Amino acid sequence: MNISVSNLMMMSSPEFTAVLVDRWQELENTQLIENGCFVVRQSTYGPENDRIANTTLITGKGELWLTKKVIKAGVLKAVAV
Repeated sequence: MNISVSNLMMMSSPEFTAVLVDRWQELENTQLIENGCFVVRQSTYGPENDRIANTTLITGKGELWLTKKVIKAGVLKAVAV
């Protein structure tokens, strides 16, 4: 989504915040893929295999990253085995 500066200036505060959050999440997701936490698999489907589907998969490194993040957020409790 390309947005010009003049369009940003005319946005209300909630709209502007939504654009910033969207851009931040896009950047974070790209960094996680580049760091090897996730991979994107492309496949084709449809009657003539003319459509493309992207599937995001988590790697082992990504599982560790996500587990640490969830424990730090207090959603899970760390348990020593």
